[in-house]
Amino acid sequence: APDKLRFDFTNKSAMTAEQVRKTEEICNTMIGKNEQMYAKEAPLAVAKSIQGLRAVFDETYPDPVRVVSVGIPVETLEKDPSHPAGTQTSVEFCGGTHLRRAGHMEHMVIASEEA
Repeated sequence: APDKLRFDFTNKSAMTAEQVRKTEEICNTMIGKNEQMYAKEAPLAVAKSIQGLRAVFDETYPDPVRVVSVGIPVETLEKDPSHPAGTQTSVEFCGGTHLRRAGHMEHMVIASEEA
């Protein structure tokens, strides 16, 4: 649906109300910055070495894999995968992001949580 998105994350247990609030706050801060979204196919080994990359590592990914980054060009992350820039934003393996800027999301609210 155009008014919803799936927000995948890993946590050891259900989120507390404070964790939900903090997650919404972080996401909405990133949305408010309205940074450009970058997407590029990268060799799987290089992509997995990017510091800060978030992926479901028990998943099987193609090689090359699509990498999506908020505010930092994927090429920059590929050139120096150990640089901590990736820990300051969202860098993901992804096949479905179709936004050009983070601000296109407008606002994020966690409506439900499932295991």
